[in-house]
Amino acid sequence: MRHLLTRGLPLALVLVLFSPSRASAGVILITHGDTIKPLGDLRSDLKDALRKATGKNLSVGFKYSSFGVFWLDLWTWGGEYCLYEGNNYEPIPLATAALLTGKSEDELGKPFFYRFPLGLLIIGGCVVVFTPMAMLRKGKERRIRRLLGDERYQAALQLMRERDEQRRALLQDWQDKASAAEAKGEAPPPKPELMATDDGFEAAVDHLAREGIPREEAEQNLTAVLTFLENHAPAGS
Repeated sequence: MRHLLTRGLPLALVLVLFSPSRASAGVILITHGDTIKPLGDLRSDLKDALRKATGKNLSVGFKYSSFGVFWLDLWTWGGEYCLYEGNNYEPIPLATAALLTGKSEDELGKPFFYRFPLGLLIIGGCVVVFTPMAMLRKGKERRIRRLLGDERYQAALQLMRERDEQRRALLQDWQDKASAAEAKGEAPPPKPELMATDDGFEAAVDHLAREGIPREEAEQNLTAVLTFLENHAPAGS
């Protein structure tokens, strides 16, 4: 009988990936080898006869070769039915495998993960899940960039900046006067009545509503634009 190579034997440990932006290294373990998937016990009347004839406790299996990463098969080939014991096997035709197990050829079939390797299924699943998500993100980004190019939203953002600057200026002026009064031992001036922190947002929405944009739509779009700008702001800004 032929000898089966150990499945998952490392083919390489050396795909070490460096990137210019980091000093650490990643390692990808590539695996390959042969394996046998059991397909069923022999018919009891044949099993005893084969044990007496060969001195071995044989089973019917499906032997194939595989290639993968971290023991997840990405590709399989060379599938064949066989009689085996441990790592020793002998190829047999499908009809013989069906006869020995008492199953029909259609019922016997090929192992699911031979036809559809697990690693390939995972990659395919990631593509199915993440591709639409990426497309949605790109679509959302294109929509927000269109809004940023809209003069009405540009004016709304400028209005928010102006309200924020006015609020900051009033607060800074009061802090300066309070510091000067404290240095002289005088009572600090009363704190000014500041605009609410969301006053600029409300003023911007009012502006967009006056421009003919429904208020709810204006609020949603302006919130999306502000979130986008915050997420894409330069580090430290």
